[in-house]
Amino acid sequence: MGQKVFIETYWLDTVTGCTGQVFRDSAICESDGSSGYTPRRRVTMRNLNPEQEQHVSSLDVDFSTGAPVVQFDSVCLGHSNVASSYAYLDQDLPEDCVGTSMALGRGMGEGNCALAAQSYIIWLRNSSWDGANICFAHRGGYYVKPTEVFGPGILY
Repeated sequence: MGQKVFIETYWLDTVTGCTGQVFRDSAICESDGSSGYTPRRRVTMRNLNPEQEQHVSSLDVDFSTGAPVVQFDSVCLGHSNVASSYAYLDQDLPEDCVGTSMALGRGMGEGNCALAAQSYIIWLRNSSWDGANICFAHRGGYYVKPTEVFGPGILY
């Protein structure tokens, strides 16, 4: 709320790729309903359940408003010799933020495996037996702990 947004647009000739006149504008966004601006939902370290053991040292999941697009920026630590990491949340996720996604990962270990490329399937769920959580499950590449899981994904 109260953030200033800058917008810059160009006319583009789709045949030649040449751009024309630049149009610049700015606005102060308010979330009182009159401007149409809605802050995006985010899950960060502040949203973790302090009573649960966490398997992430960094967590920032940003949900697009009105589209099933999610942006991940997390550091997964793994647990119990299983190639997955859980982030247990202090409250349920909204229904439009529940689903399955995928993202890339990069090992943060030492030596030859320091930057091992990896892929992850990510389940964002409200589970009745262990509460709301985000599970980062390793699916491809050489598994290295810790791993930075990052980038955009589509929420199915």
